[in-house]
Amino acid sequence: MSSSIIITSAANANEKVAPPMVPLELSFDPEVLDSLAKWFHPRSADGDWWWEIMGGHLETMLSAAGYSITDQSIALLFFYHWVSPRLGPRPTSSKADWKSFMTDDHSPVEYSWKWGFGDDAPAVRYSIEPIGCHAGTRDILNQKATCELLTQLHRSRLQGLDLDWFNHFKHALLGPGTPAFKSKAANLSQSTLFMSFEIADAARPVGVKAYFLPVDAPGNSSSEQIFRAIASTCPNLVAVNQLQGFLCDDVHGRTIRPFMLGIDCVSSTKSRLKIYSRSRATSFDMVRRVMSVGGQRRGLEEAEKELHQLWKLTLGLPDDFPVNKELPFNSHETAGVLFYFDVAPDKRALPDVKVYIPVRHYAPSDEVSANGLVQYLNSQGRGAYTQQYLETLETLAIGESMSESNGVQTYISCAYNNSGKLVITSYITPQFYHPHWFEGGLGN
Repeated sequence: MSSSIIITSAANANEKVAPPMVPLELSFDPEVLDSLAKWFHPRSADGDWWWEIMGGHLETMLSAAGYSITDQSIALLFFYHWVSPRLGPRPTSSKADWKSFMTDDHSPVEYSWKWGFGDDAPAVRYSIEPIGCHAGTRDILNQKATCELLTQLHRSRLQGLDLDWFNHFKHALLGPGTPAFKSKAANLSQSTLFMSFEIADAARPVGVKAYFLPVDAPGNSSSEQIFRAIASTCPNLVAVNQLQGFLCDDVHGRTIRPFMLGIDCVSSTKSRLKIYSRSRATSFDMVRRVMSVGGQRRGLEEAEKELHQLWKLTLGLPDDFPVNKELPFNSHETAGVLFYFDVAPDKRALPDVKVYIPVRHYAPSDEVSANGLVQYLNSQGRGAYTQQYLETLETLAIGESMSESNGVQTYISCAYNNSGKLVITSYITPQFYHPHWFEGGLGN
């Protein structure tokens, strides 16, 4: 069940391990996680399933990314104790009991792999929607499990955890008087709260983030609710004003619909305020315009060229694909292009922007998007961990080869750093409700 990747001892157990010079063979065996599990108290069959399967995925990714044995163990223990009991019932068919909006197949889990620069090791993270035993019934919006987990983490005195903003935005976006609160009475269920975790290492504790999805309502859109909630605690933010102007006045900005707010669960002076938004438009001209906030951010010419190259490579587009041409039409609810705008109250004049290249919906296959990403990273001298990444994807492509699958990778995100380079993260879904899980007993 755990990965057969074996990490040789480093001089210091806290040091990241250099990337192996030979390809890694990724197949699950019981040794590492089972050796940890023998010290744990018996739990529910559901929690043990999540520990075995998702814990195995995490071990595979952490090993492939060169995490030290110490950091792997800490991350897996955190997952076992805090997270795995709160992921709801194990999948028993291709139809989820609770239809999480976390992923397109309703898996309540998504992994991410943030690429380093040069030979720097990647960072592994994961996002979840905790699922309670009464999700969709007595807990119609499935909020109890998230609130309980955060409360218990706070009581455990997790270093740096601060719930002031979580409590504020939960009340402002999901509390009494909001469309979300009213939807409970109407017995309408949907995802409204997500969490994510950054893996701890010797330099930093576990990082916790929270995400709020307000319920859209006539005359009270998710966008309006998000901006009101921000204004109620951080009035007159310059970056918010600039963003609202862009969304109202720019021809491309008017295609964008905010739908989710993300925060770091730390002191409000250190947290980001990330407004997640989607456009149904898909031309690269639109992407370029949004990344510059309607041309207000200057000096991006080289970064835009790099982003355009990555866009074409990961989507399998010919080099002469017109920048003003839309991608092939896709009617899926999550089709289009995803962005976030960070409007944190740190006196910045413009929001920081990240784009999520939608490889899940528009690339021909996982193989095409992964190979395009690897080609780009190698061209930039950032390919030290690309072989491990490809092998990890092959492990997670349940019952399919990468040339046949489309959905192991959901997005390749990009932001511009201060040096004009691309900060790149791959988002990966385990597809726990893929039909192949239930062929031959994989889901049992």
